[in-house]
Amino acid sequence: MASFVGVAGAEVGAGVPVRVDRWFWGEGIAPLVWLDPTYLQGGDDGGLCGTEPLTPEARWVVVAWRFEGRLTVDMCAPHALADEPSGRQMLAELTAAFGPGTPVAQPPPADDFATVEPMLPMITTLLTITAATLAISAAALAVFARRGRAR
Repeated sequence: MASFVGVAGAEVGAGVPVRVDRWFWGEGIAPLVWLDPTYLQGGDDGGLCGTEPLTPEARWVVVAWRFEGRLTVDMCAPHALADEPSGRQMLAELTAAFGPGTPVAQPPPADDFATVEPMLPMITTLLTITAATLAISAAALAVFARRGRAR
C-alpha cells in the first residue's frame, strides 16, 4: 500500500498519472505515479469494487493498494478530493498517523500528462526505422561496391 497526496491527470494508455506532492507511507515514493485504471471505471465492473475515475487536474488524497506491482484505488481503498471535507479528514488522519509526510520535488512541468506517458511505442518505432535505414544503406553500399569491382 501507499499513501500520498497529488494531482490526477487524465487516463492514458499507461494508466492514470498522479503528480505527487506529499508522500506519507509505503514503497515507491516518486514525483509521478501511475494508477492502474482497472477499477476506475465508474463502478460498472460486475462487482469488482470499481469506483468513479479520479477527476483530472484535481488534488486527491489517496491510499492505494498494490496488485501485481501496480498501484490502484477502488471503492475499498480510501481516496477523496483534498479540498472536500472527507479529503481534509483523510489528510488529518494521515498526518496524525505518519507525521507531515515527505514533500516530493516535481520535475519541470510538461505541457500535459500525455507528454510524460511512457514512450516505449515511440522508441520501438524509432529503433525499427533506424534498423531499416541501416539495412537499406548496407544494401546500397554492397550494390555500389559490386559495380565498382565489375569495371
